[in-house]
Amino acid sequence: MARVQLVFSIVPGLTQAFLNVCLEEVSNEGYQGSSLKPNSWKHVKNELNERFVLSIDAKVCKNRWEVLKRKNMSWRNCVRLAGGEFNYALGGCDWTEEVWEDVIERNLDVQVYKNKPLPNANELYKLFEVTLV
Repeated sequence: MARVQLVFSIVPGLTQAFLNVCLEEVSNEGYQGSSLKPNSWKHVKNELNERFVLSIDAKVCKNRWEVLKRKNMSWRNCVRLAGGEFNYALGGCDWTEEVWEDVIERNLDVQVYKNKPLPNANELYKLFEVTLV
């Protein structure tokens, strides 16, 4: 099996399944702080291992949660900075090259969104922002 850190990058559909199971757990069990409850992490791990024939542990799932949370914060920052220049039809910012350079200089994390939007942005918004309110 590939390195555990890369499993979400190389297993097709794993990230989407992870998000779906996490959203289901939040809906059914709620949060503990800004994360899932311990029993929810066990359920997420078991569901993904069974569905994708993997052997990941809850720590891998928690790490993925944190990675996705950081990506979502970076994406939301990019959208906020775009203001009226965000093109929802394309899922990106209609900025000139000079504006992109300035924004990237202030926040390197948004560089990845210059040519393509954040995958699963709607699910991440629901997971990290809508349900926390």
